[in-house]
Amino acid sequence: MEKTKKQIPVEEGLFYQPSSPDEEPYLIGAKCKDCGLVTFPKTPVCPKCAKRDTMEEAHIRGKGKLDTFSIVQAALPGFKAPSIQAYINLDEGPRIWSLVTGM
Repeated sequence: MEKTKKQIPVEEGLFYQPSSPDEEPYLIGAKCKDCGLVTFPKTPVCPKCAKRDTMEEAHIRGKGKLDTFSIVQAALPGFKAPSIQAYINLDEGPRIWSLVTGM
């Protein structure tokens, strides 16, 4: 019997991790009802138009383009070296930092 690893989120409320293979994971962000800005992580106040109560939860599928990256030769405890760290411009608008894996 194959043992499956339990995935533990970095922080609650940032990601949706599906329980079924029919569903897709996504990032949990926010979109301003007034100006349309999409943020990740979600925020209660729009950083563009500075209005309160305009942010709605948005599901960000995580597809985008690599902006810049670095190959890091030293690692913090609990991480492996070398690692590839990158900024990614997501199709929905936000720019995120991520570890690049699975290459």
